[in-house]
Amino acid sequence: MKFPEHKAGLYLNHNEHLTSYSTVEGFIRDEYYDAKDFISQDQMKKAIETNQCWCLQWYPDTPVGLCRLLAADLDQLLDAVKGKK
Repeated sequence: MKFPEHKAGLYLNHNEHLTSYSTVEGFIRDEYYDAKDFISQDQMKKAIETNQCWCLQWYPDTPVGLCRLLAADLDQLLDAVKGKK
């Protein structure tokens, strides 16, 4: 698996919302997860229904300015990453 180029950090998280006793839906509502970062509406719906969320976040050039992708399924997230190199 080749990850997107990143001159600063790259992080893969699973269910980060649970560390705040929250839900995927709560994190979207509170604008921690941005709905536009989900790889598809189907994946956002599934993440809400299953309360499961994978997040890949990276900093392409500097520690300021990040890219983020979210999905309910890790395999679909990794497939989407291939188009973001």
